[in-house]
Amino acid sequence: MTGLQAVELFGFFAVWIALALFATASFVAFRARLEIAHPDVWRGLGSPKFSGGSLDARAALRRYLIRLRFRELRDQELSRSGIRALVGYALWPVWLVALALWARTL
Repeated sequence: MTGLQAVELFGFFAVWIALALFATASFVAFRARLEIAHPDVWRGLGSPKFSGGSLDARAALRRYLIRLRFRELRDQELSRSGIRALVGYALWPVWLVALALWARTL
């Protein structure tokens, strides 16, 4: 591996760390806002926790997020955090494709 390739690899992992932090923070903010501002909806999803708890509840929360159902509540803060969480999810495949394409050049 050349020095330039090492720098590029470091860049990919720096982006990975930033993306992980962004996606996690966005999802936590979305879940927390839903729990605090709309407890009836949160309980209807099975009271999902960020870690631990029921896998079904976490899957229900992800489906709720991906299907944009949070917009029905007309809560601007929830909508902003939901869109940020979706962007965090959407960027993972982009990062993986970019890494795979870069790896093919080695």
